[in-house]
Amino acid sequence: MTDNERGVGLKFDAGKNQARLLREGVPRALEELDKVLTFGAKKYAAHSWQHVENADERYQDASYRHDSARNKGEVFDRETGLMHRAHHIINELFLLELELRREGLDAIKAP
Repeated sequence: MTDNERGVGLKFDAGKNQARLLREGVPRALEELDKVLTFGAKKYAAHSWQHVENADERYQDASYRHDSARNKGEVFDRETGLMHRAHHIINELFLLELELRREGLDAIKAP
């Protein structure tokens, strides 16, 4: 490595997302989401959610069902034994990912 007028060990990442904030900030929550995705991958196939017909409607319905069950006092899904909130969040993440892909929104756009 050579020295230049700016010094050594440069990294131009000012203004970039700090991905560690999510992973370090909520590791238990992310692990619960991993469990839901793992269950789905075993039941169906890894990433098969991306190819479901009428995905927006079906994942929104699933999200509402899990949220409703949680609001009625159920913490765990009967089929999976995993938390309804984690299922709800995964369904919302699927919807968000599909929306971002459809809109071609690869980066946050300023208002």
